[in-house]
Amino acid sequence: MLRFGQVLLVSLALGVGSLYLVTPNLFTQEIVSAIKHVDVQLFLLAPLTILAWWFLAGYRTVLLARCTGSRLNLWQAIQTHVVGVFSAVLTPAGGGNSLGLALILMRFGVSPENAAAISVMYVVGDMAFFAWALPASLVILKVSGMSLPIPYLSTLIFTLSGLALLGSYLLVFRFSLAIRLLKRIFNLRIFQRLRGRSQLFLQNLELASEKFAEESLSWHLVFHLISGTARLCFYMVLNIVLLALGVTITQSVVLALQIIIHSFAFLVPTPGASGYHEATISYALKGELAANLLATSVILWRFFNHYSYFLLGPLIGGFAILSTTKSRSETRSFANSSKNRQ
Repeated sequence: MLRFGQVLLVSLALGVGSLYLVTPNLFTQEIVSAIKHVDVQLFLLAPLTILAWWFLAGYRTVLLARCTGSRLNLWQAIQTHVVGVFSAVLTPAGGGNSLGLALILMRFGVSPENAAAISVMYVVGDMAFFAWALPASLVILKVSGMSLPIPYLSTLIFTLSGLALLGSYLLVFRFSLAIRLLKRIFNLRIFQRLRGRSQLFLQNLELASEKFAEESLSWHLVFHLISGTARLCFYMVLNIVLLALGVTITQSVVLALQIIIHSFAFLVPTPGASGYHEATISYALKGELAANLLATSVILWRFFNHYSYFLLGPLIGGFAILSTTKSRSETRSFANSSKNRQ
């Protein structure tokens, strides 16, 4: 298991290395000049867009927590989202996102089964987004005359879209099928010691997840609208960076490229898919703008959407853990003082 510092170094090495392969003139005076001529007013929209992403993701978490009967305020929900992103940038292909979400939710007093159910709904929101966004992105690229050098791209896109749609449906309305499979796995001899607790947990998780399936159509529409808008805010950061650098390019094409490229990131076994994002976006946009602007935009974009969380994650996550620890200690001291008075 790599430590935090090692993960950061590996991530940086992969990102810079892959970017250098595509744009060998990295770190030249031209890049410094490009940064100096950034439109500051437009550039400031990037962090504001990230804050909008945090807010929407946080509000979605509040909505999910309320559905399970858990108490969570907006600030706690935003902290949960940031810790989830931090977990994603630390783990291969961003696979640690759900675990990070569940752990911080439990720190805020959400029961393990409700925390797991909320984490599953995060996955549902993302899968449903890709179900419609991938075909739409393919159409945008076809209309604009751009293409990616991926064999059978259309077939892959529609296959992924269909699987995402099916998966999002099953995880909400047929989650009992997954529970049955997990129960069979935990019945294996190697999990014998965990059998009793795992069966109880899975039973409670199934009950918690059923609450989402019982919600109205309007609730699900609002949930997916928030999820989709939050995702678009995440992708818009690169668009804003390009605009701030004075790059004239069709904005819908930039969004479409990101969505398609990101959909394959779960196959990349590097921390937060480092190296893959830098290389693929650089290659896709290589003929559309000058090399110095391309390198500068990718560096700034990845700083906002990836490397900044190596700082923000421990800061916000540490604050969340300390605040919950303090809250618990105050509750215990209050309980003890009440007993002493009695």
